Amino acid sequence: MYSINLRLLRIELRLLYEFCYWNNSPHWRSEIEAGKVGARVRVDIAYLAPIGWFAIILRTPSMEVSEIVKQLPTYERYFYREALNRHRQFVAWGISARCYESAIAQLQQLSQVQIAYVIRPHWDKFVLPEPLRALKLNFYECGRS
Repeated sequence: MYSINLRLLRIELRLLYEFCYWNNSPHWRSEIEAGKVGARVRVDIAYLAPIGWFAIILRTPSMEVSEIVKQLPTYERYFYREALNRHRQFVAWGISARCYESAIAQLQQLSQVQIAYVIRPHWDKFVLPEPLRALKLNFYECGRS
């Protein structure tokens, strides 16, 4: 059984889609890991604070990333896809905080995957979510014109 309400998870992922791709909203993004700048697969990770889950956003389609997430228990993951147009789509996996560390550790072992963390502004201020504080990442502001 799912540990959260699926409706809330869908709403959060839909808001993330609109935030990242549709509105080009201001946000903060972490620097890419050293040595992986030219990797062919881009993955963004966002913390969905209202529900305590993480979103793994596939900026580049990747079977390897999907296979890692599919290894998680069914009730600890959720697949979301939103068609932008005929040629592009927003693809994200929602994963529970319980499975986050093991999934990210496996993603970091893939040499062709570059990971960046994305943070939505909280009332137009930068607030680093608690689960990301231990990573000691540098963030920069994006999306402002």
